[in-house]
Amino acid sequence: MAYRAVLVASSALAVATCSVFADAASVAGTRPHVALVAVRPVAVVATGFHAGERVRVEVRRAGPNARRTVRAGEHGRLRMTFATMRISRCDAISIVAVGSSGRRAALHRRPAPACGMP
Repeated sequence: MAYRAVLVASSALAVATCSVFADAASVAGTRPHVALVAVRPVAVVATGFHAGERVRVEVRRAGPNARRTVRAGEHGRLRMTFATMRISRCDAISIVAVGSSGRRAALHRRPAPACGMP
């Protein structure tokens, strides 16, 4: 009976260890990504960061730039809105998200072709 208890306990420990390493590998193997999800006001979603990681997001354009720092959620995801910033399809923008671990994601959007080159 004691042998069976040891076997069950060691099996449970092995499963838990594999689960922890699988979670770490899935975060480590995921590259950060940033997306523009709204333009009036500007809203950004970033994924692929570590849970709880401090992430600085900067939106650059021809007018005033905006920057905020937030913590990624439980799954390494964050969403933020820049309430006073609005952009049009003719604005060239650059969005950069940099985590405290050094991981970074960037999005560069050119003006729509109908707008002509600035």
